[in-house]
Amino acid sequence: MSNTSIKKTPYFLPAEVVRAIARAIDSKNDSESLDNKCHDLYLSKNELDQLINIHIHKVIERVELKRSVENELKSLIAQMFDDYLKVIANYGLSERNRDDIGPWIIEAFFCPHLINIVSFLGVRTKPFQKSDYIELMTDTSTSLELAFKIVKKRVKGWSAFYAGLPKGDKDKITAWRRGDDLPSYGSLLSILNPKRHDISKNILVFLITARAIGYFKRHNDFELLTQYFKSPKSLEALMVQFEDLLLALNESDMQYVATLYQKKDEQFLHRPSTIILELLTYSLSSFSKDEIKQAKEYFFNAFELSLYRSGHLCERIIEVGFVIASWQETPDMSLISKLKSVQNLYGYTLPTIVTGDTKRKKENLVEDWEINMWRSNAQRVFSNFKVELPEKYQVSSAILPIHLNAKELALDIKKPNKKVKLNDNSKLHRDKNKKKQVTTQLIWNTLLEDLNAVNKLLQAGADINILSDNNESALLIALQYMNLTEPHEPDDSFYQALKGLEYTPKTINAVTAKKHLFPLLSAVQTGRPDVVEHIVNLGADVNQKGGGSHLDALTMCISLIGTIKNSKLLLNQFNMMAKDPKVVIEKMSDFEFSTFIRDTQGSFGVNRQQVKRYLAQSRESSDATAILKDVSNFFQLRLTHEVQYQMQGEKKT
Repeated sequence: MSNTSIKKTPYFLPAEVVRAIARAIDSKNDSESLDNKCHDLYLSKNELDQLINIHIHKVIERVELKRSVENELKSLIAQMFDDYLKVIANYGLSERNRDDIGPWIIEAFFCPHLINIVSFLGVRTKPFQKSDYIELMTDTSTSLELAFKIVKKRVKGWSAFYAGLPKGDKDKITAWRRGDDLPSYGSLLSILNPKRHDISKNILVFLITARAIGYFKRHNDFELLTQYFKSPKSLEALMVQFEDLLLALNESDMQYVATLYQKKDEQFLHRPSTIILELLTYSLSSFSKDEIKQAKEYFFNAFELSLYRSGHLCERIIEVGFVIASWQETPDMSLISKLKSVQNLYGYTLPTIVTGDTKRKKENLVEDWEINMWRSNAQRVFSNFKVELPEKYQVSSAILPIHLNAKELALDIKKPNKKVKLNDNSKLHRDKNKKKQVTTQLIWNTLLEDLNAVNKLLQAGADINILSDNNESALLIALQYMNLTEPHEPDDSFYQALKGLEYTPKTINAVTAKKHLFPLLSAVQTGRPDVVEHIVNLGADVNQKGGGSHLDALTMCISLIGTIKNSKLLLNQFNMMAKDPKVVIEKMSDFEFSTFIRDTQGSFGVNRQQVKRYLAQSRESSDATAILKDVSNFFQLRLTHEVQYQMQGEKKT
């Protein structure tokens, strides 16, 4: 993470952090590819996880630690990246440059994490102790002399092992001890490979750590590390201090910007925050004039400049981008893909489940309802910036155009497995071979609730195991029609038509990309043991997790039973929502709120402020209380259905 890396962003890009760690532990994994990723502003969460796995986790795995130690060490590293991304996502450093802010970030953020990881190793890598690792960090030498002295002192049989090494290996160790060079990971592994020697396998992890600390001492200010042993602070205290400092910086910057703006300082006009706001203003203005292509051009420049720079402002900018991209004549899926990558990476929303299906990038998959949601929330998003939109954008339900009269949607019994394209958005999928959202006649007519057409297609030999692009099957949709937790009258007619057929395991265990639905979870929500038993017998994976809360079927079942036994709890939750929706929304975790947005499809808004404002207005308005009444009716109906579910279960028992 030196000053020779990307300088235009005050924050280090995540791939740069991976590269710094990879260099410290000398992972030697395809450095050119990693270097390229260090310039990628739109690195996705999935890509970051892959980089961490290839360049860090693979090294850990080859050390042959105990599985529990290995997993916990990986978890600590993953937590460091998650915490760093939260800082990037929330705190703006627009007016700072990397030369100034880089050492501070290393000192206030990465050093405490390093101390935390080393402390863990000191507890879990016997015979080495925490004091041994601390000695490595406080020692002023950049050689490994101290490390080998500690090894000799702690490891029984080391002297005999060393005496039996070939002369070449002894010469390497001598050079490392003198400080002529740092050992490569490959050299350490060749000499101390746990698979070939009975001597303590923890020697290897200790020396790799010593090598990494030595690398750090040679490439960074040594005082950044040793100061923590002079006046040790807890990780939590340091993070609070860091957040306070960032907040103070942000507030100071905003005050400075306001002052310069009033003076019309020429230097101010070229500052990043000024340029971002100016470009965003042009974009908003263009869109309000119905110049949507021009709005997109201005927006993209503002968005790119805000990345790894603007903190929480980036979330608002992304919301504007979704509106602008979705209202283009053809929704701009390239821009939406970039927006979603950053949104997922920063933790602004729940990511889509990424499966082993390599044919499509599910992390960036977009469904019709999402584009409809962003279109429908255009005025809400633009109201944050005091911009009034033309009437055509002020819609409560902006449905994508569906070719209901197109020939391809007409029932074709001669071709029962014919695929149909549901909309005219030629770039709805990034897969070059799928220019439109694709499903089958059977699934489409099940969605239309046309039982007659479904029966005709089945008689004509329609394949029930062909899935839609969203991983839906006709069986899954049929189960959803029987869901007792939804405010509708359960209908099992489609299930009856489909249940006696032969399904493949892939169909039974397919999880939809966005709402994370799968047949067994939906079967539990029907409240019918016979349906659950049927789906299990078809080969359902009982350990699979999904739904908004990411539960397995058994946990979902227990949750529903718990709700039935304590039905007042659900009503109390509603009453709290009715009395003070702001408090309820504010107390939701990011995970819970992202699930709430997904489940409501943005009908209350797309961020906390919009949702709180909407619910508060609905509660206070004399005639707008209908929305809360509808929610109340939903809960009452759900309780009724769940009582029926319990009674059906008792009868079966």
